[in-house]
Amino acid sequence: MPKIEVYEDTLYRYMGKKVEGDDFITLLSSAKAELDGKDDDILKIELNDTNRPDLWSTAGLGRQLRVYLGGERPSYPFFSREGDVKTVKEELLKLILILKYKTLYCCICHSRKRY
Repeated sequence: MPKIEVYEDTLYRYMGKKVEGDDFITLLSSAKAELDGKDDDILKIELNDTNRPDLWSTAGLGRQLRVYLGGERPSYPFFSREGDVKTVKEELLKLILILKYKTLYCCICHSRKRY
């Protein structure tokens, strides 16, 4: 499992809140992580989920813990924009209606042909 070393103050800054002791250990479990040790101001953290490479950095882990604590959820405008989902649904609906209409039209025209 991946292990990362993070500066304690930097992690708390990304989290937006300082959490210590048993509360911090419990909080880490929400990100499938465990405190592996502590040297001065460096935390050694083991991540138990290899499918989340976004957590393999101080910023990524801090962001996850901040959201879990009820903080602001980050916005990623490069993944989606307001209205995209609606537009895709509308275009898909239009395509379905066109295909149904063409199929119906072809069936009607085909049935009118004389053999």
